Amino acid sequence: ALPFFLILDEMNLSHVERYFADFLSVMEQKDGAFHLHSEGPREEAGFTLPRFEGDDTGVPRTLAYPANLFVIGTVNVDETTYMFSSKVLDRANVIEFSVESDEIDAFLKEPGEYSFPERAADGVAEAFQALALQARSGELEDLPVAVADASRADLVALFEILKKGRFEFAYRTANEVNRYLRVCYHLAEDKEAWRAGDWRSDLDDQIVQKILPKLHGSVGRVGTLLGALAVYCGGKSREEALAWFPEGGGNAPPLRNALAQSGDEGGFPKSRAKLVEMIRVLLDEQFVSFIN
Repeated sequence: ALPFFLILDEMNLSHVERYFADFLSVMEQKDGAFHLHSEGPREEAGFTLPRFEGDDTGVPRTLAYPANLFVIGTVNVDETTYMFSSKVLDRANVIEFSVESDEIDAFLKEPGEYSFPERAADGVAEAFQALALQARSGELEDLPVAVADASRADLVALFEILKKGRFEFAYRTANEVNRYLRVCYHLAEDKEAWRAGDWRSDLDDQIVQKILPKLHGSVGRVGTLLGALAVYCGGKSREEALAWFPEGGGNAPPLRNALAQSGDEGGFPKSRAKLVEMIRVLLDEQFVSFIN
């Protein structure tokens, strides 16, 4: 009934897709299990390998992935670390934490020990785990038809833009974004407001966490794509965004044009802000990744 969290600090000090390969494979299977060894008589299904003489427990041949285990990794980016591959990013939500100047100022005024997070109220952990199981099994209510249609149109438009730039996503990402929106609808205190448009903020979060982290490259590789995405997330139409990819090998609009266009209402402001940040880095350094 309780969730458990495995926290890997600075998990990209080595190649994640190498040392974490078994986890990446098993964690997405419905009945995934780790294969530990092949010792013992085959006819003994419950055979366990003793770890020492007289071991009453032993190591089983397989170990099921627990449905209440959640993995969190922290990431630093410098010359000693490795960037994530698409295989890893496809299975994760990337959440950036940044410190603002007023927070640094407040800390310097009263420097001290880091504060510990408050303990969750009774029942929160159990409710979190129950909701996670409901979300995975598809038991949550479907999205309202209008929201399902509108969010699908946005995701298809983003897919088409990304495909033009050769960074399209696949079924796993689409499924997880849809599941995330269903969880958000389930948790919404004001469901009428959520149906009326608040869902766009939740989809905005998923664009930043699930779609944009895979983007990286030189001006020639991602410049046009970032411009098109910034235009779309700024509230422009799918057609206006796709127009950044000229037919017949013509020249795309100058990348600075994407910065000059102010975000319109109805876009995805958090995604646009991240894209604008990436474009500025790209213009300055000729190369950019999501985690700068």
